[in-house]
Amino acid sequence: MVTFPATVVRVAENRAVVDRLSRSLADAEADLNDRVYALFHLTPKEIKLLQREVEH
Repeated sequence: MVTFPATVVRVAENRAVVDRLSRSLADAEADLNDRVYALFHLTPKEIKLLQREVEH
């Protein structure tokens, strides 16, 4: 059986936490974006235009 040093295990655990938090943040951002689009009654065409402009 292979054992890993405690620091390697902690790094893996921390990476998992970061990944989980990153996904949670991305989900929250998408939800907020959808709410803003609805608030301003944006059309799908306007949303795509806005998303392209924000990427740059």
